[in-house]
Amino acid sequence: MLIWLRANCSSVLTTDGLDANAYAELMTKELRLLMDRHAPVRRKVKRRGKNDCRWLSPEARAAKQLRRRLERRYRRTGKASDKQAFATAAAEAYSSIRKSRADSFREQLAEAHGDQRATWRVANRLLHSKPPTYYSDDDCAHLSSTFSQFFIDKLEKYR
Repeated sequence: MLIWLRANCSSVLTTDGLDANAYAELMTKELRLLMDRHAPVRRKVKRRGKNDCRWLSPEARAAKQLRRRLERRYRRTGKASDKQAFATAAAEAYSSIRKSRADSFREQLAEAHGDQRATWRVANRLLHSKPPTYYSDDDCAHLSSTFSQFFIDKLEKYR
C-alpha cells in the first residue's frame, strides 16, 4: 500500500482498489494541487515599444487622468459609489481616446490628400506601425567598424 502525504499530513493517495488509470489520474490531480500551492503559475505582461500618445487630444489626456484618479480612489475605498464613478470615467475616457485617435488619423490622411505617395506613406505608417528601432552607441560603433572593414576588404581584394 502506497500513501502520499500532503503538507497537512492527511493521506491522499492510496492504491487500495484503484486500477492504474484511476491511480494515475488521482496522482496527476494531487501533484497539480501541490504545484499550485507551492509554485503557482504567474503571468507577467511585458510592454513592447513606447507608448505613442502624440495623437491624444487635451480632452483625452484629461479624461485619462480623471479615470486614473477615480480608479485609485476606488481601490483605496472600495465603495460602490466610487466604483460607479470610475466605471463612468473609464467609459468616457475610452470613447474620448477612440475619438481622438480617429480624428488624428483622419487629419493625417486629409493632409496627404491629393498626393498619392504621401497618402501611401501615411497609410503604411498607420496600418503597419512597428516601433522604431533604436541602437546604442556600442551597436553603432560595431556596425560602422563592420561596414568599414567590409569595404576595406573589398578594395584590397580588387587591388
